[in-house]
Amino acid sequence: MSKQNVNFKTDSDKVKALDKLGTSMRRDRTFLLNEAVDQYLAVQEYHLQEIEKGLAQAKAGETEDYEKVKASWMRRLKR
Repeated sequence: MSKQNVNFKTDSDKVKALDKLGTSMRRDRTFLLNEAVDQYLAVQEYHLQEIEKGLAQAKAGETEDYEKVKASWMRRLKR
């Protein structure tokens, strides 16, 4: 996989926090930023897949009654 430089601006406090964390983990800023981007992309991809599944279910008519769902959540919240 080829690598590419990406530049962006962020608060100096975030850079200091990254560097402090990197020092404690014996990792550099680039490693930490790559880890953060990987995690962000994984979460966003998961959310998109779940949304697509939900839309497909709705299109196929596989939906639940609103009042039934609401009642179920109300029972959960009262625990």
